[in-house]
Amino acid sequence: MAGRNNGPISIRRQLDVAVVEFLTSSILDQRMTEAIKSDLEAIVEKGPEPKILVSFHGVKAISSSLVGVLMSLHPKIKRKNGEMRIAEIPAQIYDVFRITSVDKLYRIYQTEDEALHKFAST
Repeated sequence: MAGRNNGPISIRRQLDVAVVEFLTSSILDQRMTEAIKSDLEAIVEKGPEPKILVSFHGVKAISSSLVGVLMSLHPKIKRKNGEMRIAEIPAQIYDVFRITSVDKLYRIYQTEDEALHKFAST
């Protein structure tokens, strides 16, 4: 299915999952983080039981603000009986997620395909 590019991310639908990909390898700018937050919140608010997959393929650096965005989305997604999963995280970003406990909030998968398959089986 065709997707859309909106600022620093690309969003496409695969069945009932919104697949989010970053269009830059470095997510450090506050304005960029705010745009990502706005787009992710819009996905969550759009419908019941949102399913979101965020792929970090090609991302080399993230800001603490983006970590905060991911953490703040968790209760909003849960309130709507939705789920967000994360895939394709480089080791250095996974370490940040582990230290900040983001890895305890979201299921993390090696590949986008694996995460999509798990969405389909739930």
